Amino acid sequence: MDGNKKSVKSYRTNKNLNLIMANSLKRKILISGLTVFFIYLFLNKAYAGWIVYEQSYELGSKQKSKVVYYISDQKLKLVEDGVETIFDLRSNIISIILPGESVFWTGTSGELKNAMQEALENTLDEKLKDVPAEKRENLRKYYLDLLNGQGTEGENDLLDALLVNTGKNEKIAGHNSTRYALYVNKDLKEEFWISPEIPVNREFDMIRFKKLLKEINVGLSQDMDYHSGRAYLQVLQTGLLMKSIEHSYETRYITEVSKVKQKNFKDSVFSIPPKYRQVDYSELNFEGLKN
Repeated sequence: MDGNKKSVKSYRTNKNLNLIMANSLKRKILISGLTVFFIYLFLNKAYAGWIVYEQSYELGSKQKSKVVYYISDQKLKLVEDGVETIFDLRSNIISIILPGESVFWTGTSGELKNAMQEALENTLDEKLKDVPAEKRENLRKYYLDLLNGQGTEGENDLLDALLVNTGKNEKIAGHNSTRYALYVNKDLKEEFWISPEIPVNREFDMIRFKKLLKEINVGLSQDMDYHSGRAYLQVLQTGLLMKSIEHSYETRYITEVSKVKQKNFKDSVFSIPPKYRQVDYSELNFEGLKN
């Protein structure tokens, strides 16, 4: 009888141990499975965003420049004429990629400004090498000031800019867009259309982006002054810039969105391909690119 009790007790003990081991094994399998699942999600994570197809041209010209923007999670990739430029607002890192040569440059906005300034000065020195020494330095300073937006005395005084919501709407690339007019010193400088149907600012902070561009500000025109105005930046937050017409004394320059797609992107879309070689900015061969 005692033997039977011991046998039953031993059987129950073994059964409990087996259950404990089985449950432990199940937990390990479950944890292992979840780990694999989360690793898979991490490696294949996708972010909601937008693809914007844009074209620019001078009024009356048949030649058009085409650009594609990928926008998601505070990142913007611009693809134009064989060059890919990635702006990461979270890290303040800018990457310039030449897929045709499998090379890239990457750095902060400050580092890019310095690199562009150095390249600009080197190019200018090459152009002025045959100018007599007594004139060369004055010409060099004049052109550098002009290219960097400083201009002559008085040109950088505060601009009298007025932004007007015209209340007129137009469908552009299938989206309702509101027309605005920007007057500078009482002259119509630019017309542009914003679509509130595309809340791109949720994915990419256009105000921070404009400030980043202003920080670089090498070889850029005085347009950055009135494009940095509070009213202009506030309007940019309301939707996607669908079209703009820049007015000058001689012509009009038109930029317009031809197509917009909402899409989930993998993180790799905004990453540098692993086999690409990092180079100095001066080694980027922009002149060798073909459209």
